[in-house]
Amino acid sequence: MFISVGVPTCNRPHDLDRCLASLAKLAYANWRLMVIDQSDDEQTRAIVEAWSTRIQALAYVRLKQKNASAARNLAISEAEGDILAFLDDDCTVSADWLDRISEAFVRQPEASLIFGNVTAADHDPSATFIPTYEVQHEMRIRGSTGALRVHAMGAATYVRLAWARQSSFDVGLGPGSRFRTSEDWDYAYRLLAAGGVIVATPRIVVTHHGARSYSAGAATLLLRDYFYGIGADHAKLLRCGDWIMVAVIIDKLARSISLIRPHKALVHQPTQFGRLLMYVRGLRDGSRAPIDRQKGLFQTGPSSLGTGAHS
Repeated sequence: MFISVGVPTCNRPHDLDRCLASLAKLAYANWRLMVIDQSDDEQTRAIVEAWSTRIQALAYVRLKQKNASAARNLAISEAEGDILAFLDDDCTVSADWLDRISEAFVRQPEASLIFGNVTAADHDPSATFIPTYEVQHEMRIRGSTGALRVHAMGAATYVRLAWARQSSFDVGLGPGSRFRTSEDWDYAYRLLAAGGVIVATPRIVVTHHGARSYSAGAATLLLRDYFYGIGADHAKLLRCGDWIMVAVIIDKLARSISLIRPHKALVHQPTQFGRLLMYVRGLRDGSRAPIDRQKGLFQTGPSSLGTGAHS
């Protein structure tokens, strides 16, 4: 299989340098790498140019719009071959990463989209938080009701290009957007609703280095952004007539309430109430934002693809 790899990046040159160092070790033959740069300066371009001597099929694409979903949509439009693999710029992979992706799609011929494992790099869990996605055993998910079983993470998303081009990521969701997160779960849900099949497998692994500090508040902000984005997404999909969202919303509210620990306020530890509050705020704001019911997307004005410049 020919695999295109898309790496969106924005003002994180050191993270991207580490990511490209791991990609340079890939042994796979049929692939192409696109770095979609949304940075404010030329540091990222310089790093890509430096690595281009070791990664032959490396393309640099400039995108003015700072929006992760727009970058993913641009990668879809520019991709070639059979599979499009998305990798975050703060992740690294092993030398057999693409081999494992290819094997997974051969093993699962019905799969439209595959999620793999995202493991945390070495860190102090008492001081920092690194988002992960752990799959215990391979499973296949189909139908809108599968939304209750989908736990998507864009850092390890692999999609058949034929399916990828049937839809687009919602630029109203994800980093750089109003609703900050949840573009990956939203994309997965809409693929299921369109008749696609999702496979989650522990056989494909990437390592996530994106540590967020608890003391600086970055970890708490990330978690609250997640609940805000997922609330907005659930409200949008419900307004688009996806009635399974009633069950999804009830399930999320119940789980969020069950995590609340009021007594922890006495020892100055998180009570988890903020997560519930942000989810409810997301539901409220998502129910008010303009949407395109036919496409199942938030209305944001300019084209989700933006304009890309190659080099």
